[in-house]
Amino acid sequence: QLAARPRLPPRRRPSAPRTQIPETAPVGTVLSTFTCADPDSPGSALDYQLWFHSLPDQASLSLNDRALEVNATLDCDTSGACFEYTASILVIDDGQPLMTTEVPVLVLVTPVNEFSPACVPRTFRVREDAGPRSLLGSVVGTDMDYPHDSIEYYISGGSATFTVDRLSGEVYLLEPLDYEQQRLYRLTVLVTDHSQDQDPTCHRSGSCTITIEVEDVNDHAPECEPPFQELTIHTSLGRSMEVTKMSCRVPQEPQRLAFSYSIIGGNSQSQFSLQGAILVHNDFNLGPPWPEQPHTYELFIRVADAGPSLPHLSTTATVVVHLVPWRASTGATRTHRTTVTSVMTPLLVTDMEAFWQPEPWFVVVLTVTSALLLWTLGWLLSRLFRGLAQVLPAPSKPAQALLLNSSQGTEGSIEGFMEAQKMETPQAPNSIRSLQHFDGRAQDSREFPSSPLLHLGPLCLPTPSQHLFLPSGIHHLLFP
Repeated sequence: QLAARPRLPPRRRPSAPRTQIPETAPVGTVLSTFTCADPDSPGSALDYQLWFHSLPDQASLSLNDRALEVNATLDCDTSGACFEYTASILVIDDGQPLMTTEVPVLVLVTPVNEFSPACVPRTFRVREDAGPRSLLGSVVGTDMDYPHDSIEYYISGGSATFTVDRLSGEVYLLEPLDYEQQRLYRLTVLVTDHSQDQDPTCHRSGSCTITIEVEDVNDHAPECEPPFQELTIHTSLGRSMEVTKMSCRVPQEPQRLAFSYSIIGGNSQSQFSLQGAILVHNDFNLGPPWPEQPHTYELFIRVADAGPSLPHLSTTATVVVHLVPWRASTGATRTHRTTVTSVMTPLLVTDMEAFWQPEPWFVVVLTVTSALLLWTLGWLLSRLFRGLAQVLPAPSKPAQALLLNSSQGTEGSIEGFMEAQKMETPQAPNSIRSLQHFDGRAQDSREFPSSPLLHLGPLCLPTPSQHLFLPSGIHHLLFP
């Protein structure tokens, strides 16, 4: 009697791996082929069945014999469409009882960047007085790949006047606009997708053109030439007379020619009126009293542009009119003098000059450095003068006189020498003999102990007839 061997379910070789497949895989693509064997009956026929864990996945995959295939178009471009497909392969043998093995199947569908993003051309209008960071509008980009909003925006070539937000596509103004210089801008906006492919470096891009139209804004007031007029007219009784015609324009916008004119001041008694740009004097005073003296009117005329652009700007021109009545202009018996004072509108001229203003620390350093430099120069000069004083001592008075006598050798020099000796020699008494008793012979100084002596160096007289004069009190000469 043999013991019954326990039966075993079929086994798959090898175990089922995790399968990845791109969403662009065509129908019929084989994902995996299963091969199982029954240990109880090798070579016996086995039954393979596909069992899905959720109902929506049943149409995506199919089991053809032992091969797991793509059964429908895989699409990851809709929300929730690209997921992992979870199923099981049931392998059943033909023995009794039936034994079953469940093989789990995990299929991951990966996204593919199939489509290029696109954007719709747009036209934006902006006033020329719009400030920086003004929002002009938004560029809307679309992408058929999921997620549909994974788009970035750029301006091709860059722009100094406009910018576009990288994520939202909003277009902003960066610099002031000028309608008179440029009225139309065309920008190419690039749209690039991201995060729509299994490969993060795979990107697609598209572009569109946006047009920006600048709307004219009245930002320049009219100017009149000249802005001030002073006229003298002779009126005629009962007649209207043209005084002047206003000449106004907008220099920045020469095409703007529509203006409105009105008198806003100085028109007492309604003597003046405007017919378009022409100032007219109305003299309809037909009865007495007639004006006999000249009169001065200072009229203020407001000139405003009347075009469709807003706001309407204006300027004021001044017209001074001296009216001379017809009786005053024809009379010959009297002369009337009138001093007319006109009020001129002051012109404010601003003159800006750039100058260099040093920092406080620089002024302090410069002052201290200058003081140290001056002190150093003074100290060096004082040291120099002291050295010269020590090297060159002052000569004595007799030496000065003797040098003077030796160098010049004239009578005046000898007299100067005698004067110097006289200052150093005490005055001789009156009892000493004078020069008249000197006989020309050499005498011993010891014979005249009380007489003063004058010691001289070698003396040379130019001529024999020249005399040597001695000062008073000197009677003896001693030559070596």
